[in-house]
Parts: sequence; C-alpha cells; structure tokens
Amino acid sequence: MSIEQETIVEQHKVITKSKKICEQYLALSLQTSTRLPDKQRQLLILDLNGTLCSRTTAKTYFARPHAKAFFDYIFKNFTVMVWSSAQTFSVKKMCQMFQPYKPHAVWDRSHLGLSETEFYSNVDTIKDIKKVWQAFQEFNATNTIVLDDSASKLAIQPYNLIKMSTFDFQLFGTQTEGERDLLKVKKYLKELRYQSNVCNYIRNHPLNIEGDHGVKAHTVNDKLLISYVNGRILVPVGGGQQKKKKKRLSAKQKREAALLKSSEAAIHKPSESPKKKKKRKAKAISA
Repeated sequence: MSIEQETIVEQHKVITKSKKICEQYLALSLQTSTRLPDKQRQLLILDLNGTLCSRTTAKTYFARPHAKAFFDYIFKNFTVMVWSSAQTFSVKKMCQMFQPYKPHAVWDRSHLGLSETEFYSNVDTIKDIKKVWQAFQEFNATNTIVLDDSASKLAIQPYNLIKMSTFDFQLFGTQTEGERDLLKVKKYLKELRYQSNVCNYIRNHPLNIEGDHGVKAHTVNDKLLISYVNGRILVPVGGGQQKKKKKRLSAKQKREAALLKSSEAAIHKPSESPKKKKKRKAKAISA
C-alpha cells in the first residue's frame, strides 16, 4: 500500500467513527474536481497551537519553521481565517505572529458550541465548518481548506482538511534536521488554488506531510524558530549579548568621583585673556 493510500485509509477511519457527516457533503466530495486556468477565491482556515506554533505558556510560544514565508504566501493568495479551540486571550496572543497581516475572521473556543462545563474542561472538540459557511456564504465545501493537526476535529467535513503533524517545541529540540512542513503545504496549496472542487481533490489526493514533495532541505532555515513573548518577537539585547549592569557606587565613591570631575574640569578650563579679565572686573564694579 502506498503512503497516499494509507493516508486515505486513515481518513476513512475517522469518517467511520463519525455519525454526523451528511449525505449531501459525501456526494459533493465525489464530484470530480477540474483544474481551472485561473486561481479560485478560496477560504483557508488555520488552526494555531500544534499546527502553526507551539505554546509554552499562555503568553509565550514558538512559531513553526518557515512560518513567515508561509504567511507571506497565504495572505496574498487566499482569504485567511483562524479557528482555534483555545480561549480568546491565548488566541489573540498567537494571532500576533501574523503581523503585518490580519485574518479575515478570528474564531476561538467560544465558537465551538460547548456547554459551560465543556468550555472549561479538556474535552474533545469538533469544528463544524458548516457554521463558517453560514457566516460567510460565498464559501462552501468546494472552496474551503482547513489546516489542522487533529483529524478528529474535522470529522464532519474530513475532505476539507490538510492534516499536519503536531508541532511540539520540546520534541522539535531533539530533531537534528529541523522540518519544512509549511513549505510542503505551500506547494500543495499552489495546486489546490486552481481546483474547482477542493473536497474532491483532497479526498483523492491527500497531502502526506511525511513525504519530501520535492522540497529541498535547508540546514539553517529548517531549524529556525521565532520565539514570541506576550505576542512580540523576542530579540536578545545586543544581538544575543546581555547588557552589562551598571555598577552601583557607594556615597564615598560618588563624592570622590565628583571631586575628580571638578578638578579635571578646572585643569582643562581655558585660561582667561587679559582683555576679558579687565572687562569682567569693570562689569563687577559697575554692578
């Protein structure tokens, strides 16, 4: 069995477990996609943590390698939306990695239709993309792409999903070669944007993220991570060198320094000319 066939089998397992997939969607996914001469207007829905970045705290995270090049491409060629299962505060912080770009819409955990108990619990969640299509009616299953590291979240619309490997900063630190998964997705999207029926194309040609897809390795860029703290890029002071702390002086040292400074000033003070001296004395007498 080929890698592509294995990916299809994995998707079918997810579909079998789900009882919510409507027949209309399945029928649409069977309608053959054709390659059109012009790129189509398509909606790209992005997951955040585990897909594009790895959070270390609620305020700090690392962006996946090649994130900037990926953002430059998708924001110029797609209508980009965010839908994360994280809470609003964390989503806002993570979305700052897109700057200077701004997503068309940003949805968080509050858009999943969870009960109050589920909202504050670690429960399995499903993103029903039909909610997005109801909100933005120019998009549907034929022109919507979802980037997520969890296939179970797209159990209702599985053929609109590009399945990513989960990005974990701690595990990434053990890799010697880094990764270029976002470049693979970028290459896949270059073909998808010309397809008349996205869900049919993904159903028949799912992206196997583990393949190389002709994307060349780069020993530096594949390991390059951008660290964000409180939504801002962390830049080491002085190009990685910490600033030297100013040495605190005692009161005695301060007095000695002041005397030294005044004496040096007196030594280097230019001598007064006889003419200026006479003028100064005359001014003092008249006063």
